[in-house]
Amino acid sequence: MTGEEREGLESLARRHRTAQQVATRARIVLAAGAGRSISGTADDLGLNRDTVRLWRDRRTALQDIPLAEVGVAGRPADAPRPGAPARITAEQVCQVVDPLAGPTRTEEDVAAHIRRTLDTDPDAPAWHFVVDNLNTHQSETLVRLVAGRCGIMADLGVKEKSGILTSMRSRAAFLADPTHRIVFHYTPTHASWINQVEIWLSILTRKLLTWGIFTSTDDLTQQVLAFIAYDSRTMVKPFKWTYQGRSLAA
Repeated sequence: MTGEEREGLESLARRHRTAQQVATRARIVLAAGAGRSISGTADDLGLNRDTVRLWRDRRTALQDIPLAEVGVAGRPADAPRPGAPARITAEQVCQVVDPLAGPTRTEEDVAAHIRRTLDTDPDAPAWHFVVDNLNTHQSETLVRLVAGRCGIMADLGVKEKSGILTSMRSRAAFLADPTHRIVFHYTPTHASWINQVEIWLSILTRKLLTWGIFTSTDDLTQQVLAFIAYDSRTMVKPFKWTYQGRSLAA
């Protein structure tokens, strides 16, 4: 490691405005330059070994490329992703497309909400829904809705007896089929913290529900829907993932 590279990496690791993941990668490379082992670096920084190995290998792959071509700041940065550019912005991803408020959350309610969401853009080439493992997200009604919208004419079977409709597991497998135009992605059990909707709900709670005054159920509904519209219009921004793979302290 050259003195110029070391100095640049140390600057990245120290600067307050450096993104956290970039600063961590700079520390990984600095530890490698100092002769620290993969396991030792992982223990020092509270990371898993695969993360440390990834960025050590990345540095090795770039070490023969002059700094004039790939500068110090560019070395711990994410590599350009392959494929076509995104068709929607990160801000659009964070918008609430079609909010629905009601007193129940039945199988029919969920299917009606999905149907309304699909209707907001009937010509969309693909839809991806991230949901938890509630039985209403793996229902017969939802399977029949997706089959109809995807032009699937096969016999779906009989609920709890045969075919795709036999069980929640078979229905979920059908709804998660990546070959369909409409695909459901199920978060792991007991892992709602990785669901972006859960993050947004915490925003709703902090900014409205905790401090709001609601005179009736209808008033609560109207205020929530108004907040959703205002948030989507003025405040949406991408959620920044900051988890670094560290074990949770007891």
